[in-house]
Amino acid sequence: MNRPGLRRALHAATALTVPLALWVGWDTMRLALTLVGVPGAVAFEVLRLRTAFGPWLAQRLRVFRSSEARRPSGAFWLLVGFAATSWCPHPAVAVGILAAALADPVASAAGTRWGGAVGRKTAAGSLACWTAIAAIALGYGAGWVPALVVGAVGSALERWPGRLDDNLVLGPGVAVAFWVWV
Repeated sequence: MNRPGLRRALHAATALTVPLALWVGWDTMRLALTLVGVPGAVAFEVLRLRTAFGPWLAQRLRVFRSSEARRPSGAFWLLVGFAATSWCPHPAVAVGILAAALADPVASAAGTRWGGAVGRKTAAGSLACWTAIAAIALGYGAGWVPALVVGAVGSALERWPGRLDDNLVLGPGVAVAFWVWV
C-alpha cells in the first residue's frame, strides 16, 4: 500500500473510537482522550520532533509527510480534535468523531481519484466529504435538511484554510453543528 493509502486507512481506523466508547462509556473515553491521550501524544510528538527517534520512526513507518518532520503530525491533531469533540453530548460526539475519522480520508481519496490532485483540496473531495458527513448525520437521526447543513459545515471545515490543521477543527465543528441543528 502506498503512503497516501496507508495514511487514509490509519485515519479511517480511528473511527473505532466510537464502538470502543460505546463499550467503555463516553465519560471514560472523554477522560482517557483528555487526560491520557493528549499528554501522551504531546510527549510522543516532542520525542519524534526533537530526538533521533523521529527520523528512525519515519524510515520504518512511512506515513509521515515531509512537512511533518518539522511540525506535529496530522495524527496528533486528530487525537486532540477527538478529545475536544468528546466534550459534546451524545450523539453529537459520535457524529463528530466519525466525521473526523471517515470524511477526511474519503475526501482525500475522491480528490485524488476525480480531482486530479494529491495533497490539494478539490471540489470532488469536498463533495465526497459533504456526502459522507451527511450520511453519518442521517444515520444518527438527523433529517435531510439538518444532515445537509451538518455536511456542509464539515465540508467547509475539511477545506480549512487557516493555520490550524483540519483534523483539529473538523470533529468538534461537526459535533457542534449536529448538536445545534438536530
